[in-house]
Amino acid sequence: MKSRTEIINERFGKFFHYLLIFIFCQGGALLTWTFQNVLNLNNVLSAGISTLTLITVSTTYGPATLCASFAGMSTLTVIPSAYWATLMAFIATIFYSILIDNFNLFSGYGGRLGVVAWMSVSLVIPILLFSGVEGDYKLTFWAPHRYESLDLIFGCVAVLSTTVSSFVSIASRELIPNMKQNIPTFCVWAILASAFVLPFDYKMEDDLLIFIFIGLSVGITTKEVMQGYTGYIVAGFISGLLGLAFFGLSTGESGGKVGVTAFSSVFIYTKIILPLVKCRFCRKPTEDFATWIVLERNKSLEQPMLTTEENGGPFPSKVSLDSQYGTTDQSYGTTDQTSVLIEQSTSSYGLMIDNQNNDSKFV
Repeated sequence: MKSRTEIINERFGKFFHYLLIFIFCQGGALLTWTFQNVLNLNNVLSAGISTLTLITVSTTYGPATLCASFAGMSTLTVIPSAYWATLMAFIATIFYSILIDNFNLFSGYGGRLGVVAWMSVSLVIPILLFSGVEGDYKLTFWAPHRYESLDLIFGCVAVLSTTVSSFVSIASRELIPNMKQNIPTFCVWAILASAFVLPFDYKMEDDLLIFIFIGLSVGITTKEVMQGYTGYIVAGFISGLLGLAFFGLSTGESGGKVGVTAFSSVFIYTKIILPLVKCRFCRKPTEDFATWIVLERNKSLEQPMLTTEENGGPFPSKVSLDSQYGTTDQSYGTTDQTSVLIEQSTSSYGLMIDNQNNDSKFV
């Protein structure tokens, strides 16, 4: 049983933890909002500088800082003053503490912090309307006038940017020793991309930088979620297409729009495309059918078999191989466990047969 002192220390520790989340969220949102709307810096550059500055104090609260920085990317049209930016950061603190810090929803998914940021900004809008503050708040959700500037060349460059930046993000974390952490790597690449793109006198350099930012957000996704480098390329490509399809949202006036696009692409790849690919190329047959294939193969080898009809079907469900089989042909394993490779069409299936227990299972 915990002592009273331990209980007090635990509760004080939680209070101090959430207080730090609040402080870093306020710092990330206000710094980004100020850099963008007061100092007239690019929104991507503002988010990168503010987050990278604050995580030098504590990397533990880097995710909270980045989440609030996404929200702080809102323009004056949506968040008209520092007062409302403070309120927005407070709401972001609540959402982050519940959804990310406590429940850890969609752990490892790139863009989830941006989704929380966009939710925070969206919740401020009804409060602004109720307070009578003037503004074109529909731009939080949609900016249709931006479609007028789209052309084929920009579309191709945008999709290429998201694809490349997504792969560069994970590749740099894997190959460069000093860039192992997600958020510092994200901020560094955001700043470098800004330094490279912004000097060009191109009418849509800000929008192009947003697409690079989307790709970098996809690249934050962990390898466990993506299950391979191919996932970063595919999800990055999808994010570019989504960014163009919902160009009014992805490049709108609201903070967090980048995260919504990035998270959607990662979700589509991991929850829809990847399962479909696995189902198509890695589909396993039923146990009865696999066992029947093994038995038919053993007939040609004249190996002793034990067949039963416990499964109620025409194919047996258990196989027994001669113990000598494993010693005479080492390519099929040991005496106790024999691994049989079953080939059907273009797919390969593994079946582990246990001689001692007279049973079989898939591997």
